[in-house]
Amino acid sequence: MNEAERLATLFEKFPGIGPRQARRFVYFLLKSGGEYRSNLNSAISDLANNIHKCDSCQRYYANSNGPKCGICSNTARDPKQLLIIEKDADLDSVEKSGAYSGYYFVLGGRVKLTDSSGKLPNEQLLKKLIQNSQDLEEIILAMPTTTEGEHTAQTIITALKPIADERNITITMLGRGLSTGAELEYADSLTLKSALESRN
Repeated sequence: MNEAERLATLFEKFPGIGPRQARRFVYFLLKSGGEYRSNLNSAISDLANNIHKCDSCQRYYANSNGPKCGICSNTARDPKQLLIIEKDADLDSVEKSGAYSGYYFVLGGRVKLTDSSGKLPNEQLLKKLIQNSQDLEEIILAMPTTTEGEHTAQTIITALKPIADERNITITMLGRGLSTGAELEYADSLTLKSALESRN
């Protein structure tokens, strides 16, 4: 395997990148000047050196003076709510919406349907965070609306229910329903069920 093939293989590990796109990346780098490649190499090194994982919510954040990110360090946020999401990109989307002011926990993945162990990513850290949250009243699950997302949500509920019951914490899920302009005729049963249960 030569250097170009090795680099293409590494690019293929990126989410959503197949062999053809990976080769395009390699050819782009080959055609780019040495300055661009040098800047890219420097940016990757800086990423490794200056981005850290928050001790509390498990999201990645730029280097700061402490082990917690800016969100977890912000005492003005609502300590009664904890939103559990799959990945950092989900957190960014929720923050941009401006619709949520509580704290987060980034699960770091989904529970695969083929995983018989039923173990959650970062499960022990999540349980520890909940146990140490004095004012927590609600855990909100914000998982993808896929089969694996639903499976992950159910696994979270099963794992956290004993702690939630003991501390009188409510576990909720994001309301889901019909998209704007969707016809009832073409909606699947799960969407209709969710739309009814989430009605105002």
